[in-house]
Amino acid sequence: MQCNEIQDNLYDYITGRLSPNLRPVIAEHLMSCSACRAEHDEMKMTLGLLDQIKQPKVSNGFTERVMNNLEPKVLPFTKRPMYRLIMQGTAAAIVILAVVSIIKLLPTSENDISTTRGGATTTVIAKNCKNAIELYNKGTATPDLKFKESLLKDALAAGCSDNKVLARIHNNLADCYEQQNRLDEALAGYTKAIEIDKQLYTACLGLGDTYKKMGKRDDAVRFYEKAVALMESEVQKGNIGREGIEKTLRTIKELKEK
Repeated sequence: MQCNEIQDNLYDYITGRLSPNLRPVIAEHLMSCSACRAEHDEMKMTLGLLDQIKQPKVSNGFTERVMNNLEPKVLPFTKRPMYRLIMQGTAAAIVILAVVSIIKLLPTSENDISTTRGGATTTVIAKNCKNAIELYNKGTATPDLKFKESLLKDALAAGCSDNKVLARIHNNLADCYEQQNRLDEALAGYTKAIEIDKQLYTACLGLGDTYKKMGKRDDAVRFYEKAVALMESEVQKGNIGREGIEKTLRTIKELKEK
């Protein structure tokens, strides 16, 4: 599959809607293609943040009040095209009212970023995290490594406190350093990403790759093995196939035989 086909199927891949025979194909492609892997991480991160938005609650009788307000605007059925326009306008009005009700439930300031759902506190996307994600998206989309580095640093400076966002920014910044052969900085970035999100197996793979480039075989094996353990967990969840694990195990075997 080409990159455009892979990216067209990423949403179904992440949400579990993709047919089982295609999952291994995409998983293997993501292991070897940094561009598609960045697109995957971006989409997964965004979907994860959207899941944290509190579901709107409306007062009793909300639907009845909306319909009562709209009822005078609905004309009796006719076969004229105007009827369709009126019904479309009515539907649009309902959507607008629903959106307004959701907006009122969201925080009005950056300091008001938490809410309660089912007794547990969840973090709502604050303005600073939105800015960080926008900069992250721009950074992962550009092929210019220096420009990418600048955007990702600006994303870190945006003040977002969401660990999933921060870990992925550090991970991609480290990847940028690795591509520029700035290996010490790459190690620091990947390490920071894992400190923030201990389940981020791509950062462990990055550390393995970086130590391998530095000729530090034992360290490379250690992080490749850690990545394999984390990927096993993702396989059980159905997020990735086993192809990436098998590829990493082959790399481990090659390093141990040297």
